[in-house]
Amino acid sequence: MIDYARPTMMAEKALKDLHNAMLDKRYEEAIEQAFQAIAETRQAIAAIRNTIAMETEAKHGK
Repeated sequence: MIDYARPTMMAEKALKDLHNAMLDKRYEEAIEQAFQAIAETRQAIAAIRNTIAMETEAKHGK
């Protein structure tokens, strides 16, 4: 099973870092953190899709 928790926590951290960068007017860093959050979210989505596929396979015996 692909882990969804780690990329979810990393996306959360990136969003927090984005927020802090914006408060400090570090706009380029905020953009970098936004892209990092997107990348981590994509990994979480892949993990969720993998879980769905595994459960579907187990349910239907494929």
